[in-house]
Amino acid sequence: MPTLAKQPLHLILFVLTILGNVILLSGLVFLFHHLTYHSALLMIEISVLCALLAPWSIRMPSGASWRPGIPLLLLGIFTLPKELAILISLPGLLWITARAHARLPKYLETFAHVTIGLYISATVYAFMRHRLGASFPALILSIVLTLLLHLIINRFISAMIVAKREQRPLLDQLQLSIKELHWGYLNSYLLVFMSALLSRHYPMISVFLATAIQVGIFSAINDYNKVKLLQKSAWTDGLTGIENRNAWESHLREHEYIPFSGSLIVVDVDNFKEVNDQFGHLTGDEVLRDVADALVSSLPRPARHFRYGGDEFIVYSPHPLSAEKMDMIRSHLSRLRQSKGRQNLHVKISMGLATASTSAASLSEVLQLADMRMYEEKQREKMPHGGFEVMLPSSLLALTVAIEQKDRYTAGHNLRVAFYALKLAQKMGLDSQRQKAIYRGSIVHDIGKISTPDAILNKRGTLTPDERQWINQHPVTGFEICKKLGFTTDELDVVLFHHERFDGAGYPRQLREMQIPLVARIAAVADVYDALTTVRSFRDAWRHEEAMDYIRLQTGSAFDPACVAAWDALNTPLTLRDQYANWQKEPFHA
Repeated sequence: MPTLAKQPLHLILFVLTILGNVILLSGLVFLFHHLTYHSALLMIEISVLCALLAPWSIRMPSGASWRPGIPLLLLGIFTLPKELAILISLPGLLWITARAHARLPKYLETFAHVTIGLYISATVYAFMRHRLGASFPALILSIVLTLLLHLIINRFISAMIVAKREQRPLLDQLQLSIKELHWGYLNSYLLVFMSALLSRHYPMISVFLATAIQVGIFSAINDYNKVKLLQKSAWTDGLTGIENRNAWESHLREHEYIPFSGSLIVVDVDNFKEVNDQFGHLTGDEVLRDVADALVSSLPRPARHFRYGGDEFIVYSPHPLSAEKMDMIRSHLSRLRQSKGRQNLHVKISMGLATASTSAASLSEVLQLADMRMYEEKQREKMPHGGFEVMLPSSLLALTVAIEQKDRYTAGHNLRVAFYALKLAQKMGLDSQRQKAIYRGSIVHDIGKISTPDAILNKRGTLTPDERQWINQHPVTGFEICKKLGFTTDELDVVLFHHERFDGAGYPRQLREMQIPLVARIAAVADVYDALTTVRSFRDAWRHEEAMDYIRLQTGSAFDPACVAAWDALNTPLTLRDQYANWQKEPFHA
């Protein structure tokens, strides 16, 4: 629980609560010494009517409540002494708070909230009536300024209470409170103004008429809100809060014969059924809400966002969208790739962007093109190898290809290392998730070399210390790239630690023995074997037997003995290198 010292808002509300209840107690003392027959009748009438209306309220978007009894309480300011005006709210407040099964602090906070607003407003009204005189213009000015003051005080204290409850910044809550001052709310204050003028001669009648009119206003707004809610539910997706398929199809029909000059984005959550099956539907629902929120935050109005199907979304922009905008959307969506308290949860997104190429293009034609491009991306990101599909972002695959083009001696190196590491992981009994993780991680294990100068990658002679530092940095660079794209811990371990040595002499962290993750120890064997048996800029390729002898010789220094033993077993009698050419035909048993 936050301490008062650490939470200024809590401290302010604490002081206001004490102050408001002290004022309330002083009013009770005044009641027993100065109550008249006329005041008692007015207090009973207003208190009873307010208590009857007390349970009736509308919850506004900001979290505050609008109650029809508040305007009636304001009439006490103009018809009763200020010490008595603060007491008429007690019966209704007691009922409201009791119905909420609140604890004592909530009673005191609620009493203080209403009391302070009424007391300050009544004090100011009495002061202005004394200073401005008894003329009719002075009366009107006094009433208007008093109501305006009460509106400000009431909304400000209410904003503080809701901000504390919702743990929301006070400034944000105040902005919400200002935005929701609809005409029904303001008309209630106008009603009080007119009733206050009437109350000079007919106080009890003015209270009764104000109650009848306020009930009518409130009923009309309540019914309007219900109708509005029903209309919204017909066009809004209940889970994500964005527009639903009915809204999209209506929008499509409206624009059937109207030329379209903007852009559409079709978004699909790949393998969403696996998320539901593995983590449950509650987590799946959370993922869908996050996707919708990411799309809305990436492209606010005038763009519109629709949930077209279970895991499919459409973004409509009346203006053409650039490739940079797509990159920004991908960046927002990449943030979804977080564990949310569950390991190995990944959200994969495929998107297709289409922009009207001519002024005569129809919305449905652009939709078909965007949908086709989305499916192209979905298929392009699937790499079928070893009988299973591994999903990798197309941007990352493009980087991998670019790296192999930078270093002409390592073409195919990443895929071969992935194959060797996968086979070694299977041999050592890793589960299917870790097998896929080591495969994905090995595919991109050298992705950090994208930042290494070509001259260093292709240098024939010995590297200088500065050049060696460039090489030693590539695991960290690759880790940072893949981390932003939502790779799992095991996959990131392959990228970051595949150059660590069992004796602690590797890089970048100088980890040793079991400090090095198992997936990285496996990848290290596969990486070195392929590097040795491949032509490099500074030497010829080694024969298989030479590479195997080197790996055995480095057991316990460069490599984990358990990994070397399993590697030996895998390459007897047929070498993995011989199997590589036909490996795509083999089933993946996981």
